[in-house]
Amino acid sequence: MNILITGSKGFIGKNLSLYLKEKGYSLLEFNKSKTFKDLEKDLVKSDIIIHLAGQNRGLKEKFNLNNIDLTRKIIKKKFLKKKFIIYTSTTKVTEKSIYGKTKKTSENLLKKNRKLKNYTLSILRLPNIFGKWCKPNYNSVISTFCNNIINKKSIKVNTTKKINFLYIDDLLLMIEKIILKKNKVLYPKINNVYKKDLNYISKKLHLFSKKNKVFDLDNFKNSFDKKLYSTFVSYYSKKLFSHNSS
Repeated sequence: MNILITGSKGFIGKNLSLYLKEKGYSLLEFNKSKTFKDLEKDLVKSDIIIHLAGQNRGLKEKFNLNNIDLTRKIIKKKFLKKKFIIYTSTTKVTEKSIYGKTKKTSENLLKKNRKLKNYTLSILRLPNIFGKWCKPNYNSVISTFCNNIINKKSIKVNTTKKINFLYIDDLLLMIEKIILKKNKVLYPKINNVYKKDLNYISKKLHLFSKKNKVFDLDNFKNSFDKKLYSTFVSYYSKKLFSHNSS
């Protein structure tokens, strides 16, 4: 079974590629270093396509190119018969932002063509994802907070609204379960979502930064704090992070 991952060098793609490789899956990867000819060849070879590639910040033209046009290029090909596509969308599809609109359009393109092209489809409408290797000051408030606190920069909490978060490792487990499940669902349920406000997250991260020791993960009272701490320490550089085991 060959699995093609688009956007394999992005935050989710990097984590997913490593996870599936360690599990022994055969992977094909499409990212910014590859051409569309490379993509076409890999589409032919693949059994499963995990379509992660997309735009979430930048110019309007980039959103159309990297969200809608790339999706259209994938489903335009004749060799999707009996393949399985997993598409990572967003809970923001109901919003009027260019990001939400282009992801919704991509969803509709995939749904419209699945019977004509004879492929199976699952769409994951994801909330905010956090975890190791996410780029600070880009699309994850937790990664930005971690980076700034560790580097003694200020952070701003500009909302009291609770936000839905999903930990990257939980997402990886969910994707593997979807791959292995015989009965594919169009919109699989997203489990292990945490609803937290930024004040809570900020206080926890500041607490982690003030402790001159490594926490015992088994002593955390809830799973979110454990995952938040694991994320936090992943942003330490080798120079900043040290642990005296004595």
